[in-house]
Amino acid sequence: MQLYRTFVPPNLTLVEGLFRVGPEMFGDAQACRYVVRLAVSDASGTPLVRNEWKGQCPKGENGAPAAALETFNFAVHPAKYTIDLSVTPEGSSDALLSAR
Repeated sequence: MQLYRTFVPPNLTLVEGLFRVGPEMFGDAQACRYVVRLAVSDASGTPLVRNEWKGQCPKGENGAPAAALETFNFAVHPAKYTIDLSVTPEGSSDALLSAR
């Protein structure tokens, strides 16, 4: 997960994030379909953002799944925040990948 911050006057910070999801991350998951869960909380643990979406790796030149690039963004007041990100193969919770 890569994060980029931009100051937005008068007192906001725009956070833009991106991460790569590749078929090799799920072992034998041929379709490379997954569910992304994103949560942002402040320093006291109060949830500010909770999003969930489905994704799928695009087809490569040979028809096999290629890596996908997922993005997200949110705006907050300058402070300390925690971002929890997880990627799970669709239909399974056994191969959970996460980042904080």
